[in-house]
Amino acid sequence: MVQALGMAQTLWWIGSLLVALIALLLIAGVLLHILGKRLPQEHRAHAKIRLRRSTQDVWNAITNFEEYPKWAPGVTAMERIDDENGLTRFRQTMGRNAFVLTITKFAPPGEGGSNLGPRGRFETTIRDDHDGPFSG
Repeated sequence: MVQALGMAQTLWWIGSLLVALIALLLIAGVLLHILGKRLPQEHRAHAKIRLRRSTQDVWNAITNFEEYPKWAPGVTAMERIDDENGLTRFRQTMGRNAFVLTITKFAPPGEGGSNLGPRGRFETTIRDDHDGPFSG
């Protein structure tokens, strides 16, 4: 009898912990969703890195879009698709997700204007290939 009560109490505590864990995960998911919705629809992201390569070598690598799967972690495929409004587009696949990248600005090194100097610059817009939650 005492052993049966101990087992029932243990099962009750395990069940309570599981319910609390599930509730915590649901609350965290709702909070992340709310925070994500508060982000601006359009935003810019950039990154900097120092490389021991020439500007032209780096430019050639990062603008050879079809080669991304060979060096960009997570990119499993990159294919050129039809232009839209005269802008070059690619479909980038990352596992099960696909995104359409539209190149909106393209200024090779030396042609980017005085604020870019010799570096060059390109910008893309990103849209989920299936009208999903990713864009920018």
